[in-house]
Amino acid sequence: TIRQALQKLAVLGLIETRLGEGSFVREVDVGTQVKTALIPSAYLQHHSTEEVLDFRCAVEVETAGLAAQRASEQDILELKRLLAQQMEDEANRTPQSFADNDLAFHMTIAKSTGNSLIIATYELLNDILSSAMMHTVRSLGMEIGIPYHRKLVEAIEAHDEHTAIVTMKEHMNTTREHFLNILSSGEVAADQQTTV
Repeated sequence: TIRQALQKLAVLGLIETRLGEGSFVREVDVGTQVKTALIPSAYLQHHSTEEVLDFRCAVEVETAGLAAQRASEQDILELKRLLAQQMEDEANRTPQSFADNDLAFHMTIAKSTGNSLIIATYELLNDILSSAMMHTVRSLGMEIGIPYHRKLVEAIEAHDEHTAIVTMKEHMNTTREHFLNILSSGEVAADQQTTV
């Protein structure tokens, strides 16, 4: 029926129904639409850390390239601040604080693109990415990503798209390979293989 169709469009955020006035087409925010479409898959399924690393390999490489093209001075300052925190004396770091910082670093790269779809996807998947980041840090340690993060900051600051892409690809592939090697050796606990 027409009523059911209007209800579905309202749930998808495409129309707004006002009591006594009718239904009106809403301005479409692409980022919001992506969130709406991905919510069931993101939160109603279990995702392995391996799946999250696959996702990151697929998405973060090009995200780094866009960030190198578009990052503002403020974005670069934030990346430098986060990198400095990562390089703090090891005695002051915990795996959780490092994982949180690592996620914030990658989220800042995503925000540096200025692309609402990329930003919305990262925000939507924040819990899943956070859980996987913690599993990765527990499994691989805190030092593996720092050299890549340093190179990424340099490339983004120089607006060097090619170097940012190559560096992120190496970073994601190295992290994934190390994690899978540890996983296959049985060193990763079962509770660390599955995220949200």
